[in-house]
Amino acid sequence: QSYDDYAIDVTMARYADNLETAAMSRSRRAEEESLLSVPEQRTLRGLGGQVQWLGRQGNPNLAFRASRLAGKYKAPRVKDFKEANSIIRYAKKGRDFKLRFSAKVDIETAAVIGAVDAAFDNLDDGGSQRGHYLLLCNPEILDCTDELQDVSVLEWVSNRIKRKVRSTLAAEGYSMG
Repeated sequence: QSYDDYAIDVTMARYADNLETAAMSRSRRAEEESLLSVPEQRTLRGLGGQVQWLGRQGNPNLAFRASRLAGKYKAPRVKDFKEANSIIRYAKKGRDFKLRFSAKVDIETAAVIGAVDAAFDNLDDGGSQRGHYLLLCNPEILDCTDELQDVSVLEWVSNRIKRKVRSTLAAEGYSMG
C-alpha cells in the first residue's frame, strides 16, 4: 500500500456498544409533559453525557441531537427522557460510523476551509442552532469543480446560537461570524 492510499479510520463502535438506555415505567412514560423528578434528572444528564461525548469526539451525526438535549436540562420533561433513550438507540445503530482521515491531503500546500450552517427557530424555545466544520484539503478544492476531493475533518461543532435571531439569514450570518 502506497502512502497516497493510506488513510486512518476512526470508529467509536466499542464506545457505542456500551451505551445504555434507562428504564422508565410505562405509566410514567405516558406522562410526556410532566417534569422529571430529581433522580430522573440525574439519569437524564447521564444519558445526555454519554451522547455528548460521542457527538464531540467521534460522530458528528450526534452533535445536534446531543446539543439539543442538553438545552432541555433546565426544566426536563418525561418526553426529554424518552428522547435521550431514542438518541442512544440511534447512536448504537450508527455504531459503525467512521471518520476517515486522508493522507492524500498534501500538508505542504493544504488549504483550511470552514463550512457553516444554521437552522432558524428549530429549538423548542424558539432558539436556533448552528454548526461548523473545519476541513483540511488540497487547494484544488477551491477550483469548485464537480470532482470529489479528499478532505480531513479537523473540527466540528453544533451548538445553540446564544441570542434569539429573527430570520434564517440572521442565523446563517451569526453562525458565520
